[in-house]
Amino acid sequence: MGNKVFTFGDIRIRDVKGKYYVYSIEKDKDS
Repeated sequence: MGNKVFTFGDIRIRDVKGKYYVYSIEKDKDS
């Protein structure tokens, strides 16, 4: 509940319970 994912190019930001997790998308890892 309340999980949001924002994708900007190869940067992805997750909003989980008010906390923000920012991570880059790597092509060699699972999408």
